[in-house]
Amino acid sequence: MLASPQELYAVDFAKTPTGGVPAGWVDARVGHSCATWAVDGNGFLRMIWKGAPGLIAYRGWMADGKKAADFRDGILRMRFKKTPDTGVMIGLVGRMQDAGSYYALRFSGDDRLELVKVAQGAESILAEWVTRKRYAEGEIWEMSLLFDGERITGRVNDGNGQEAARVDALEKNGFAAGTPGITAGNFAAVKSFAVSSTEPLPVVLTENQIAGRNAGEFSETGVHVLKPAENISALDTPFDKVADAYDVVVAGAGTGGWAAAVQASRMGARVLLLEEADWIGGQMSAAAVTSMDEEGLWEKFPVRQRGIYREFHESIVNYYYTRDKDPFRAYYAWPEQLEGGYEPKITRELLYAFIADARSKGVLDLATRTKVVEAVKTGDAVTGVVIEHDGKRRTVRSKVLVEATEYGDVLPLTGARYRLGNSRSDALDPAGLVQAHTWVGVIREYPDGVPDHLRIQAPPPGYDPKKYRGSQLWGPVIWGSAGKGVKGPRNYRVLFAWRGMADSESPMTGASTEERHTQCGLNGGRQDYPVTVASVEDPAARRQGEREGIYRTLGEIYYFQNELGLPWSVAEDEGYGTEWQKASMKKLELRSDLEPIAIHLPQWPYVREARRGMGLYTLRAADLGRFENARHFETSVAMGDYFMDLDHGDTAHAVEADLDTGEPPRGGGPFQVPFEVFIPEKVDGLVFAEKNISQSRLVNGATRLQPITMLDGQAAGAIAALAARKDIPPRKVNPVAVQSALLSAGSNLIQRWYEDVPWGTPLWRATQLLSLYRVIDPPGPFVKDADKSMGGGQYWRPGDALSQEEAAAALARLTELAGASRPATVDAPTWEGIDKAMTSLDPQWRSRAENLVIPKTGTVTRGDFALAAAGVLRAVATPSLLSDSSSK
Repeated sequence: MLASPQELYAVDFAKTPTGGVPAGWVDARVGHSCATWAVDGNGFLRMIWKGAPGLIAYRGWMADGKKAADFRDGILRMRFKKTPDTGVMIGLVGRMQDAGSYYALRFSGDDRLELVKVAQGAESILAEWVTRKRYAEGEIWEMSLLFDGERITGRVNDGNGQEAARVDALEKNGFAAGTPGITAGNFAAVKSFAVSSTEPLPVVLTENQIAGRNAGEFSETGVHVLKPAENISALDTPFDKVADAYDVVVAGAGTGGWAAAVQASRMGARVLLLEEADWIGGQMSAAAVTSMDEEGLWEKFPVRQRGIYREFHESIVNYYYTRDKDPFRAYYAWPEQLEGGYEPKITRELLYAFIADARSKGVLDLATRTKVVEAVKTGDAVTGVVIEHDGKRRTVRSKVLVEATEYGDVLPLTGARYRLGNSRSDALDPAGLVQAHTWVGVIREYPDGVPDHLRIQAPPPGYDPKKYRGSQLWGPVIWGSAGKGVKGPRNYRVLFAWRGMADSESPMTGASTEERHTQCGLNGGRQDYPVTVASVEDPAARRQGEREGIYRTLGEIYYFQNELGLPWSVAEDEGYGTEWQKASMKKLELRSDLEPIAIHLPQWPYVREARRGMGLYTLRAADLGRFENARHFETSVAMGDYFMDLDHGDTAHAVEADLDTGEPPRGGGPFQVPFEVFIPEKVDGLVFAEKNISQSRLVNGATRLQPITMLDGQAAGAIAALAARKDIPPRKVNPVAVQSALLSAGSNLIQRWYEDVPWGTPLWRATQLLSLYRVIDPPGPFVKDADKSMGGGQYWRPGDALSQEEAAAALARLTELAGASRPATVDAPTWEGIDKAMTSLDPQWRSRAENLVIPKTGTVTRGDFALAAAGVLRAVATPSLLSDSSSK
């Protein structure tokens, strides 16, 4: 039987789920923390990691029964689209030896075709030409690359199938065979790809057999990518439809509360999520802190690998790249901006999508414009809440209450002790300093001029133009290290770039969206307003501070409009101006001419510091050493990376003397958050989340950012769900069970990375757990090199034989964790000996070993032992909890 040329291999990327990559396709470059290629919302494969052009290889099977790496002569074809920017490139790759040696046919700009050879990283152009017509944005063209012995021919056809350009080369001593693939930068995407033969070949594998072999051999793991939800109001639960009882009630639908609710629901709990405002998303969405504050760390962004934040990150990046818009718009520590800057309305819709997805599998009710006004208690246990909506009240029973409000307003209602500023709830100092807050403004450019109703006609109270004169129409557009030492005013565009964000409404696409900011989150330091303990505790003082914060933000907008003549104002289309917002702004008693503009500001201020519950353990600055100095918490349930950012004047020095001393280190890097900081000292039925976990002021400076609040929230949700399922107080939940649930959700819990242990696999989950409890913990440090993966050069060696020494040490540690009276020992690391030792610890160990086929005989590999040992650890380990004498 003979194959036609098109039958060696072909793929239509639209058949792959959004966010995925077809089996057999592998990123050929340095491994990043998360997906670098993905199928977008329109069914095109594209690069979703900002930076140098990517390279992805097809290493799977073909119809002739051979691997694609054996491909010699034939034709590669792909259909593609791109933006016509000069710097945007897309290309076919053939006869690839490795990431530094291959042939490529590249199409750049709107008319440039090049045939290139890359040998050991050095590039040479073999042939180049221009197309007979220019490429127009939105068209789908086709590119083909023919290999015929020494001859190489590249063609590009326009959208009508007409040849637009051809290039040829003769390579007498070139690469004879190799892997096919694709190279592309951002804003270019591939609809389909095919490998064809030039001569008939026998068909050995059908299309389904190719897919089956690829799926079995290439066990790439990914995350569930979602699209922003539509008609989000329909996803709210009416107040009269709220049930009388839930397993878990989450107060506050910010990033932490949202993550807690989603995780608890995914684990089978019946969940009620409450939000006082009518926008969910808290700090990120309702307060418009549009930059993610991920901490790049040599451009590796390790937080993008973790848990629910990874799901959020890949989903929102996919959304923007589907529209050919740059999602990485914030900050300027590098020549090009690499941190996410997203529109609040889109983040809000995406959070709703996760709620809808969780609801499809369980119960997750969401009541907006609803707050907790009373905690119902039996003894020292919270057993329910009284909630209020539009003046109506009702009681809801709960097994666990998660406190995730922005200010920590539910904490005082529960009777749990808390810290605020540098004092405690039983002896609060009203004048105690709290980190400054900001009422952010989402502002946009109005090319046709600012509408009259959005123009600020008179200076707001407290306006002082001298505060803003560092921004001018002239001056250098310079930032980062290049701007150090440059004195004098900067161009106003520098400020807009600082908290820049993508703009769905702008007609711009492609490279121009990387350069021009048409929308931003106004949060540059000049609007910060002072906060004290009284500003949080006393409603009148809180309103006064929030009013001042609004005036400061409106003052900056006034300067842009009236001093610089810029057509910028609040982004009316963001959607903040709801009836709830109008009523909320009315309570602040703003100047009458400013109130109609202020309703288009975010619904919450950026609350950097709030009440912090006092838990079993309080996380201190000394616990946040980084890299080689990191403290090891075996009960870790989340990880962050940000530096301890408490930098607002005198507030940075008003630390708790019983917790922190001296100046904290400024650098970022991975740190762990242990189980104990989520659990109150004495109150049961309550779990801390968001900025309300048990921590010092300095530590709050590192844990108040969106990525870590999501991951902390996910941990809180897991704790709450397990407590509710077992009908026990959260303090009685085994941290190992929490860790197992979080590892299943892809959340890294310890700074270990290995090139031969892919994220999200059963082996990855096992090695993380074994490292946490020092059962087997080979060095796997974070590699501080932008040209290497996070674990570059670090190997776990799962295929190697387990040594006698390793087996003995691991079994001794498992015995210790199990609290067994007799140690589990093994005479030789064979399956017969391991079986006997494991059985002495856990008679059911065989059924608990994830992804391990049993029985086995003969030599035990390190990878198989890891799977077996992790199963035993999950079953028998009960770690001792940390205690905090300073909070007794």
